[in-house]
Amino acid sequence: MPPTLKTLDLEHVNKSFGGVIALQNISFSIEGGLVAGIVGPNNSGKTVLLDCINGVHTIDKGRIFFNGQNIAHQAPARCANNGITRMFQFPKLFLSLTVDEHLTISRHRRFGNLLDTFWDRRAWKEQSVQTLQRLQLWDKKDVYIQDLTIDDQKKLELAMATVSQPQLILIDEISTGAMQQTVDFMLEYLLEIKQLYDPMILIVEHNLSIIRMICNRVLVMNSGLIVAEGTPNEVLTDDLLLKTFFTL
Repeated sequence: MPPTLKTLDLEHVNKSFGGVIALQNISFSIEGGLVAGIVGPNNSGKTVLLDCINGVHTIDKGRIFFNGQNIAHQAPARCANNGITRMFQFPKLFLSLTVDEHLTISRHRRFGNLLDTFWDRRAWKEQSVQTLQRLQLWDKKDVYIQDLTIDDQKKLELAMATVSQPQLILIDEISTGAMQQTVDFMLEYLLEIKQLYDPMILIVEHNLSIIRMICNRVLVMNSGLIVAEGTPNEVLTDDLLLKTFFTL
């Protein structure tokens, strides 16, 4: 039996905060094998869109389907159970916990108490070790977050977002605050996991070179609207669009 195709579908999504419109009639679809980039000027609604997909904010109107299920009003914990993970622009970690303890949090977010057997726990441990080793964090597994550099915090949040092999990974500004060498390292890792288990990836990013490198589809947002959509070659070679919405 062929594997079920992973899908994310947004239909006429609207979100406001008081009198401020954040999202206006947002509709798009992505599916397994696709890395979609969201670009646009500041305050165009990019982060709010991610927040609505993983339940941080509840939408006012519209529908959000993940693998055919309407998740528009699900809490972040339920979205995580369903296989949606998130990497934030500024890492949201617990200063008093260690690197390894954060991977345990990822396990509970994704599986709850379902990993009850010895074999399940052993398989998870092996996956955790491999992920930390690949992201060069294994030797820091017992280090507390307050003692990590921002680059290592970014890598840890990426580890948390990928260790459970999710179906959809939401990434907000992977390059913010990190050294270029670390950014390149994380992007290489993302391309590797795409080959391993082919998750959908939706990435908000101001660095257009990153969008060109890893995305096969681009959405341009402005004032809460999707104003352009296409391949990187179609969107990011449109001089008028770039001059209108970006400072290059």
